Amino acid sequence: KGNQTSPDFVKQFKVNPEEMNNILQAFIEKRNAYTAAVNKEAQAKFFDEVKKKAGVQSSPSGLAYLIKEAGNENEKPGAQDTVFVHYKLSLKDGSVIEEVTEDQPSVMLTLDRVIPGWTEGLQLIGKGGKATLYVPAELGYGERGSNAIEPNTPLVFDIQLDSIKRFVPVE
Repeated sequence: KGNQTSPDFVKQFKVNPEEMNNILQAFIEKRNAYTAAVNKEAQAKFFDEVKKKAGVQSSPSGLAYLIKEAGNENEKPGAQDTVFVHYKLSLKDGSVIEEVTEDQPSVMLTLDRVIPGWTEGLQLIGKGGKATLYVPAELGYGERGSNAIEPNTPLVFDIQLDSIKRFVPVE
């Protein structure tokens, strides 16, 4: 009871709420650091296996990819273009995190506003093409993770590039 800004307010608790908050925050940081370290080691093993798959190529950035259908080689998106895609996002164990299926409308994404693995990977596919992108954490959500994605987690995207809307600079 009382005014939370008053120094007397915290005296009614057995544990100072601010101190408890600091303890909880320290625990979360340590847990995330541990998870990140474990996942980083698992990521290295995962990419060793991925690179052994037939047809998988790697870029200097660490992106691994498999072009299933090249699409129109003369019509590939640039780094600032908007793309319309169907895709499935999975973790390395195959569990699906997100999916835009064929019976749903394409999703519109601007390539300079997505994770770096998408920006790089979509530029390798021609309009109408299909690919699997194996995105290392460094080109995904990194050490922070995101929602259902833990820190240092590699991502697997199965992507179909339906169409491209070219970026037009404002003069």
